Amino acid sequence: MVRDRMNREAHQHSAQQACEAASAVRTVASLGRERDVLRMYAKLLDEPERVALRSAVLSNAVYGFSQAMIFFVLPLIFWSVAAVQRTPLTLAGTARARSLTKT
Repeated sequence: MVRDRMNREAHQHSAQQACEAASAVRTVASLGRERDVLRMYAKLLDEPERVALRSAVLSNAVYGFSQAMIFFVLPLIFWSVAAVQRTPLTLAGTARARSLTKT
């Protein structure tokens, strides 16, 4: 899917940096740069977070709209059926309906 590809691309650089820091953990620890590496990794995660948030907001908005449509359409259906049932059925209307179905 497009969303999965976008997430993968967004996380690619930060994952690369994390793997590099993990493979050189002794060097990072000996230089005392643990906090710097953590800060850099957190900063690299800002972009994937932004991409994921935008994707989540969009998909949730579409889902919310589809669910809201159910609540708008169902009352409309009930109202229209009630309006049809309120109209009295006359003998002339029945005869007219029969004549229309015969042709």
